This record gives sequence, structure tokens and C-alpha cells, in this order.
Amino acid sequence: MVHFEAVGFEDVEVEDRTDDCLGGFRRSLIAWPASERRKGAMSLKSSLGTALVCRLIAGYFGAVSKAYLLVSAPKP
Repeated sequence: MVHFEAVGFEDVEVEDRTDDCLGGFRRSLIAWPASERRKGAMSLKSSLGTALVCRLIAGYFGAVSKAYLLVSAPKP
């Protein structure tokens, strides 16, 4: 917050939305191949391979992204 205030922003508000945003993205990514398979939009073979890739991507985002912050502040 100090950095925002140093350049003229006021009433800085920071919300940690990691679980809502990043966690939701990761959960959706992992669930997507099975959802497509149930709809008939993806074959079993494709859904298994895609599920592996999606889990790897979700794991990567979990390892490199520690926080998802929403910051708002007016600048007069």
C-alpha cells in the first residue's frame, strides 16, 4: 500500500481473492475435460490426455502464483 500512496493514490483497499479467482480457475481447469467428455464433445482418449495436461497447468499456476490481489484506490 505504501507504494500506491507514494504516487498519490488515497484510500487504498487490497483484497486477497486468491481462492475465489486463482483457486476457482484451477478447479475449473481440472474439471473441464470430464465435463466435455460427459457432453460428448471429447472422446475418452482425448479427455484422459487433456486431463493430464490440465492438471499440470493447474499445478504450475498453484506453484508460481502465490496470491491474487484486487487493489482499488482513487487518485485525486
